[in-house]
Amino acid sequence: MNTIKGVRLKWAEVFEDPSLTQESLRARAVSQHANLGIDGIRSICWKVYLSCLPSLDTSSWPYAMSTKREQYKELRKKYIRSIGSDDGVEPDLEVNNPLSLAKDSPWQQFFVDSELRKVIKQDVDRTLPDNDFFRSEKVQEQLNDILFIYCKINSDVSYRQGMHELVAHILWVVSSESLDAHSTPSFPSDPTIDIIKNVLDADSIEHDSFTLFSALMSRAKPWYEFSDDTMVSRKPKIPNANSHTQLFGRAESPEPTPGKQTPVIEWSRKIFYYLEKIDNELYLHLKNLDIQPQLFGIRWFRLLFGREFPMEDVLTIWDGIFAQDPNLEICIFIGLALLLRIRDDCMCLS
Repeated sequence: MNTIKGVRLKWAEVFEDPSLTQESLRARAVSQHANLGIDGIRSICWKVYLSCLPSLDTSSWPYAMSTKREQYKELRKKYIRSIGSDDGVEPDLEVNNPLSLAKDSPWQQFFVDSELRKVIKQDVDRTLPDNDFFRSEKVQEQLNDILFIYCKINSDVSYRQGMHELVAHILWVVSSESLDAHSTPSFPSDPTIDIIKNVLDADSIEHDSFTLFSALMSRAKPWYEFSDDTMVSRKPKIPNANSHTQLFGRAESPEPTPGKQTPVIEWSRKIFYYLEKIDNELYLHLKNLDIQPQLFGIRWFRLLFGREFPMEDVLTIWDGIFAQDPNLEICIFIGLALLLRIRDDCMCLS
């Protein structure tokens, strides 16, 4: 957890710089010492980069964050509740009972939601297993609730493997930078302290993580799209499967090749489009082996490279992605760079 003294110093360095602009704040994320440039205020910078905060006018931030937190509270109230707990009206037991087949029975939705929660929980339980932070019952409950609520208001995509790791990295950052407003003193001579306490409020970790995740998913959502009626089975012909799996890893959510191209497949193919122009020899080698770009592209994009580097490096990469291209198209070129980075290993595949 942050200390108010450390955050106040970093705040003054960054947000009280008279020459501060959107461009200079974004440049800080990709400076030579990017991990130090926004250390301690990473979650705040992400909120600016992803437009969760409306401007660089810090005096407007408490209202903006309070509004988003209230919106999340309303979503929790709507979707996370017990059957019949939200009003004092005597329920119609012909409809409101577990055996009812009526379409408007709340139990029908309860059973659907229970299945969704079960799927989410399976992934949450094994999130980043080497990090004890994610073994906490409270943290797992926060992850489950954030994902469940997101799925309820985005039923067209609902839940897909990979989403849990995006939330996990966000929750880690928001939690590690939070301040306990109750134990942090106020300073009447420095009203900025109250702004900092509000923006980094430890009581709003789940709310703020949901806000950031929703902002990220507004760009990344197409990566999780699929179409049941266009899926066709196809086994890729990849020689020496063990070596290619070891090199690229397994896709987080293995799936057959779709007959109609989904966005994540199209983005994966763009990696090969640029690879052909930059390194034709490597491109032809992978094509001759019938290695499809979605083999690694799905994993890279849906996890936002979260499995390719240590966690601190992943966060630094996210700094650059959110700052320089919040629409995420830069990920195509990061994927290209990853292929070139392992070029020698790729050329040894046979």
